Formats: sequence, structure tokens, C-alpha cells
Amino acid sequence: MNSLRNSIIGHEALFNAWSKLISKESLEGTFLFVGPSGIGKIKSTFAMIQQVLCEGELDQACGQCGSCLRVSQRQHESVLHIQAEGASIKVDQAHDVLHFCQLRSLSKKRFVIIEEAEKLRAATANILLKTLEEPPHGTVFILTAASTTSVLSTIRSRAKVFKFNPLSIEDMQKHQVGPDWAILASQGRMDRLTELVENQNFEFRKSWAHFLNQLLTSDDFLSQEAWKDLVKNREDLKMGLSFMLSMIRDASFLYWNEKDVLRNMDLRDDLKKLSQMPMEKLEVTFVKILELQKQQAFNKDAVLSFESLYIGLR
Repeated sequence: MNSLRNSIIGHEALFNAWSKLISKESLEGTFLFVGPSGIGKIKSTFAMIQQVLCEGELDQACGQCGSCLRVSQRQHESVLHIQAEGASIKVDQAHDVLHFCQLRSLSKKRFVIIEEAEKLRAATANILLKTLEEPPHGTVFILTAASTTSVLSTIRSRAKVFKFNPLSIEDMQKHQVGPDWAILASQGRMDRLTELVENQNFEFRKSWAHFLNQLLTSDDFLSQEAWKDLVKNREDLKMGLSFMLSMIRDASFLYWNEKDVLRNMDLRDDLKKLSQMPMEKLEVTFVKILELQKQQAFNKDAVLSFESLYIGLR
């Protein structure tokens, strides 16, 4: 069977709730699917839609009929998928939704998916509010977002919320989606897992592990130039700071011989060096890096911030 549901890890409770709505013929209105990125919200959305639009008589999608195949290819005539163009969802896209809702439906249900609904600005949302509150008969809206609070309250109040939690370690290991160390480090997110197992990401993490070691141990840190190039890119800096926190966390667990919960097992040598440093120094560094994360939200100079951090650790 080629049902999309078979390719999705976890979220059993949400699929059960969806199936109950189908069986009670009460699948209607607007739904808000919330949860972190990379845990399968969009894949689950199409799997749930496939279950509804399947031409078979089973409660689950057959995965083989024409309708199931078109849903899996994201080409079904009864599904409109709206994605943000850049930083926001445009007014023209809202009008596309209204036009779609006015068309004659060719199947028992039709769906409008609005991905990253937090990118709906007030002007665009206002165009859709009435339709979201009372969708045309047979039309179901599914909006996805990182959290309920990230979505305009006018939209949130009109939607039934399905909360997607990060995938469990057990589910990810059962499906053998990656090595154990990477599954632990991914924190239930498939996108993060993919990044971790790519060679390019390993080199990135290795360079930041070396940077952290230099920050804590080098006598000539301030005169080095390599790390200054490392922190220039804001996106790299954001990921690098999170990774440094993860390394210090692992070093603390390694210090207490708690090896089963390590997230960066592929960097054992670097972790061992960190775990041999005074725990008090690691704790202070952890707090300081958390402060650095907050500073970056205000576009503070990263080089100056790290220089101040280094001096403060001496």
C-alpha cells in the first residue's frame, strides 16, 4: 500500500482524532496544526487529506487509486496549497483562496492548506476571516504554524487546534531513520536529523566545537582571526550558539558518566576535553552563551561579544 500515512512517524493520537471526525461525518471548518518545524505537519496534512479523498471504501487511504496518487503528488484538483512568498503570505494569494472556494467542487471534500500561517499579516488575514469562520459547504481549511501564539488571535479563535509534538526517540529509533547519536541530538525533528547526518553539517559542528575549546583554553584567543570569520554570518552564528550549548550540556552529562543521553556522540574527543574542564567554568560559559543568544536578537556585534565573554572567563 502506498498510503502516505505509512511514511509518517508518530502522531498516532492526531490521526486517530482525524479518523473519528471522518467516521462521524463532522470533518468541517478550520483546523490549526501547530508544532515545531521538521516534525511532519505538512506530510501529515497530505496524509490526512488522502484519507478523506480516497476513492476506496476503506477507512484508510488505499494509496493506489487516482485520487490517492494525485494527493501524494500534490496535484489534486480539490487541494489548494498556499505557501508564503518570502516573509509573508500575499493579498493576491488570499484572493486565490476565495476564488478556489467559489469553484464547483469535484469531490466529496476539498481542502485549502495555508502553510506557515504565522506569515499571514493583518491585511491578508482580514480578507479570509469570514471564509475561515464559515467555510463553504464541503471545504476544510488546514493552517500550519509553529505555535498558537504565533498566529493572529482572530485566526486562532476560528480554528480547531491539533498540536503536533516532537517525535519520540523511541519512534525514530524504531523506524531507523538515523544513527542513535543523531536521533538524540535532533530533539524529535526530522529536518535537524537530516542536517546532523550530512557531512557538511559535521564539518560545521566540528569547527564550532574547536571554537568552543579555543574560547575556553587558548591564551591567544583574542589575536586569532579564524573564529572571527566563523561568527560573521548571522544564521551560522545562531546555529553555532545553539550547538555550543548542546556541547556544554553533553560535557556535563559526560562528567557525571551519563553517556546514554549524549546528543553529540560523533564528537567524542571534543566532548571528553570539555568534560575535563572545571564544571563551574562550563556552567558560567553556558549562562554567558545564553546571554549572547539574546544579544544577537538585537544585532549586537558578535566579535565584540565573544571578546567580552573570553575576558570574563579568564
